[in-house]
Amino acid sequence: MVRMAIADQKQPRPPHKRRSLALLLGMTAALAVAIGAWAVGPSVLHSSGSEPSAASQSAFEEATGVQLVRITVSAGGGMLDLPYRIMDPDKAAIVHDKKKPPTIVDEATGRSASQSWMPHHGGGEPKFAVTYYELIYNPDGIIKRGDRVTLVIGDTRLAHVIVQ
Repeated sequence: MVRMAIADQKQPRPPHKRRSLALLLGMTAALAVAIGAWAVGPSVLHSSGSEPSAASQSAFEEATGVQLVRITVSAGGGMLDLPYRIMDPDKAAIVHDKKKPPTIVDEATGRSASQSWMPHHGGGEPKFAVTYYELIYNPDGIIKRGDRVTLVIGDTRLAHVIVQ
């Protein structure tokens, strides 16, 4: 009878299983924080007050027909990822102007990057509210995360963009 009473009692988890569970929960929490920070975007992560103002962003969108999503260093520093959302498909055609390609200018050095990694294949008209992207060569890694840059599309400039 004594043996049955002991067998019916819940046995505590071995210490290694508790550590594994704690580690898994910690990693899950860290991942959730990282995803949340990414989703919030640069306006909260870099709130130094020197990002483009809402008025300048609005003027940029009105002139170019595109809304900048962000500028990100990728490919080990060799590329700049430039996702943008179409706000006015007619005006947004300027993004594909071969004489004036989208250009990213480092505000500290004046150096710029504008050579697209892949040519536009004219896959139809841009569509409202669709996000497209440009991959631009970043020669010698001239633009780095945290740099302040100016995005130039056509003759329109959006200054003080913080590179992610």
